[in-house]
Amino acid sequence: MNPSSATTISRCTLERMTIAFPQSDLTVSRVRKTRSMRQKELNDRIQKVIKFYCFNLLVIALLFFSPSLAADESATQEAEQPSERRVEIDSFRGPVLLEHVFPVYPQSRLNEGEESWVHVNFMVDAEGKPYEIVVTDSIGHSSFKNAAIRAVKRWKYQPAIYNGEKIDAGAQKKIVFQISDQPKGASDRFVSLQNALRKAVAEDDKEQADRYLKMLEDDRKHTLYEDAFFNFAKYEYMNKWGNEDQQLDALNRAIAHERTDKYLPADVYSYAMGKRLPLLLKKRDYLTAFVTYEILSRQELDETARSNLEAVGKALKELKDNQNSYDVVATISDAASWNLGLWKDEFWIEDVEGHIVELKLRCHRDMEIIRFEPEVKYKIEQRSGGCFLEVLGDKGTTFRLFQS
Repeated sequence: MNPSSATTISRCTLERMTIAFPQSDLTVSRVRKTRSMRQKELNDRIQKVIKFYCFNLLVIALLFFSPSLAADESATQEAEQPSERRVEIDSFRGPVLLEHVFPVYPQSRLNEGEESWVHVNFMVDAEGKPYEIVVTDSIGHSSFKNAAIRAVKRWKYQPAIYNGEKIDAGAQKKIVFQISDQPKGASDRFVSLQNALRKAVAEDDKEQADRYLKMLEDDRKHTLYEDAFFNFAKYEYMNKWGNEDQQLDALNRAIAHERTDKYLPADVYSYAMGKRLPLLLKKRDYLTAFVTYEILSRQELDETARSNLEAVGKALKELKDNQNSYDVVATISDAASWNLGLWKDEFWIEDVEGHIVELKLRCHRDMEIIRFEPEVKYKIEQRSGGCFLEVLGDKGTTFRLFQS
């Protein structure tokens, strides 16, 4: 078996940038009072449901899923592992944003009062210019993604430094399109439909729940707050009638890549994070699970919940540092790619059904595009974590990603 070319990997940075755009006073004056009043009603309804039991559910989830980490470790630790190539990584300083160009807010979306966020991964070359810009997640109309990519192409960075030399390096941004003088809250129509959906879910009325869910999905001209509440209600629907992937997707969008309760009320945000953690553990997305653990560890927890949460954190750290291997079963989506943050410092791919074209590794130090070769192991010498792997291939291709 011929090993692949050496790949240098370290850790990607996460930054945030909020873009605020004004809207005419005429439009705002018409909706400000209604939205603020209706949002309070919406918050109160949800908080009544969650207030007394959200962390009790978290305790149950942690007790149930924490032992599964140990099972994952032992299940494949004796598996035969392919050849590997080692790479040394030394001192590193990531790219620093010097100049940014504000994205142009799509005029048609501005007129509709629609807001959005776009999460992008990209590389910064030795001259400080971004390239290989990829949207990894977003909400709203596709014009927001196009506007974000066009803007990032014009940004200027101080290049990353590796052992005193300027190098190419990876970075991430969450770009938020938000109308600065639009009130925080929801329209009367949104609140009415969202409450009707949640009521139908609570009453096990799937026919009515399907009807209101479709109405909300068809009317996607949402503010950031409406989108967060919509996806929280969608989680409740999927928790009853959907699968775990659909539940996790709804929770991720309700949380909106935020580490604090920016759009959801504090109680709802904590509840959503608590429900997200066991789903991430079950999918073996341990990098995102550890970020979720860190966020939850800053919440107010009772002694039992705190103890069980710390047990999960300890198990994740042990899994990262030991030599046991585990696998993730994956399917390439409609976007012809599949992404995962790597938790351990070695990885390889087996059992491919379909066609994989190439692998892209976006990390602190450099980016590598690798022609796929089955059962070739890639080794990260420095255990810094946070590297992201993108697998590109035909839609519907399945495979198993091993990490060790």
